[in-house]
Amino acid sequence: MIDDGLFERFQIDEVYGLHNMPGLAEGTFTVRPGSLMASESSFEIVIDGVGGHAAMPHRGVDPIVVGSQVILGLQTIVSRNLSAIEETAVVSATEFVTNGTVNVIPSQVVIKGDCRCFTEDTLKRIEQSMERIVAGICQAAGASYKFELINTFIPL
Repeated sequence: MIDDGLFERFQIDEVYGLHNMPGLAEGTFTVRPGSLMASESSFEIVIDGVGGHAAMPHRGVDPIVVGSQVILGLQTIVSRNLSAIEETAVVSATEFVTNGTVNVIPSQVVIKGDCRCFTEDTLKRIEQSMERIVAGICQAAGASYKFELINTFIPL
């Protein structure tokens, strides 16, 4: 509609987005200036270490330990890198998968999760912080990584 010239053909002073918000009473609407509901971005971090026997962890690079440190580091993004007043956001690691077994230190860990925020600038800061944290922890441990962040929905 915008590409078809909606704003040129009609004078429009305001635009409202409408989305279902669980928990609101039927027939109730919530409004505020700016975004009301956050964007959604998913991430995947693949950490490659050097697996081995559980009785000999000194011979490898344990991606479980590295991945655990990464998850703890990700929790500092919102609390220590963003303004609690101006950059409301959340970063949640929601999945942690390895290729190991009960007596084998894995060679790889995959961490997946979700980020929510209200502006593109905040999302860019989150992405940069995530990359910096993952890169630094992996480098310190001697592991390698791949990082991907995919923005699924923009803020409403």
